[in-house]
Amino acid sequence: YVVYVETGRANFLRSIGLFEAGDRRQTVIARLEIDYRREVRYPADLRVGEWVLAIGNSSFQVGVEIFDGETCVATARPAIVRWDRDQHVALSLNGEERAALARYLAEG
Repeated sequence: YVVYVETGRANFLRSIGLFEAGDRRQTVIARLEIDYRREVRYPADLRVGEWVLAIGNSSFQVGVEIFDGETCVATARPAIVRWDRDQHVALSLNGEERAALARYLAEG
């Protein structure tokens, strides 16, 4: 399940412009909680859905649901930090990054 969460994270961040492989501004998972709900048997055609739960100064939290057909098999909550690849320090989210994340911010 961790691989599915990580793949979903990379695809989501790439789609909103927060993941460029060679960019100095990167994202790293600082914490990951996973709730396993159902067994998945190989082979399975899984779907991963993601949305933003919270936006902080240099971090944000994402909600993840993994589905096998119509059945939710796992949920996850990664805490993600914006990171300077060269300096190895957290970076504040800039206005453009905040705006990109805010479009996917869950209400309530």
